[in-house]
Amino acid sequence: MNQPEKKSLDLYAMTFDYGQRHDAEIKAAQRIAKALGAKGITRELSEDAAKRLGPIADKHKIMIGFHNHTQLTPTTYDGDSL
Repeated sequence: MNQPEKKSLDLYAMTFDYGQRHDAEIKAAQRIAKALGAKGITRELSEDAAKRLGPIADKHKIMIGFHNHTQLTPTTYDGDSL
């Protein structure tokens, strides 16, 4: 009998942002990402998120990348380079 070919996936980042309000939810999302082999997680940028997620990411030894997809405006990139 032929065995199905096994496929693998390299997961580099996983987005999680569904309005978590408690650190326990954030920690669970990071544990899931790590269990799936993700090297990092991404999330919408906010000062509160950075303050809360930094220590949790350090503890779980997982990178975090912030983005601002929902914060863009028609003039976001006008003016001097960032």
